[in-house]
Amino acid sequence: MNGDALDYWSIDKELTKIMEYQWNYRGGSQYYDFYEEQINEMANIAGDMYNELMEAIRQLDRNLPWKDVDFYVDDEYRKSGVAWFNTALALIDDIDMVMLLANEGVWSDEIKEKEKRLKVIDKLTKLQIKILLGITFNYLHRFLKLKSAFDTIVAVINELDYHQSILQGKGIDIIFHDAAYL
Repeated sequence: MNGDALDYWSIDKELTKIMEYQWNYRGGSQYYDFYEEQINEMANIAGDMYNELMEAIRQLDRNLPWKDVDFYVDDEYRKSGVAWFNTALALIDDIDMVMLLANEGVWSDEIKEKEKRLKVIDKLTKLQIKILLGITFNYLHRFLKLKSAFDTIVAVINELDYHQSILQGKGIDIIFHDAAYL
């Protein structure tokens, strides 16, 4: 995961970043224009994925019990689906529990909190576990693919800007390329 948080709030923040990148980009890169279509497409996908995230939270809220998520700190959505989404992440060894708990406003020992969440999952029926893991991990898989593609394009633009955009020609002439491809 390389330090990337995958909890509900971090995903929400990352989707917002992707959707707003085209409006917030101030680099003035000559290479940005070559990737603008892909960035716009990813912004549209991020918007769709945001709606899918809200639907996933509603499905978890409808299909899983409220009483078992007493650790949940209410936010504006007041949904236990968010708590179940984050609880499923406790199954991932590399999950950043400190960041997850900080985003939830829970200030307890992350090891104990992870164990508590795993015990809550143990109480679920097979069908409930199938629902929880199916919804959560299918969504995470698609989110990570989008994030990876977005991060790659942004990195390519930055790489072209900072390392390949200017070449010295004969003498002191500087050549600015109209395009560069990796």
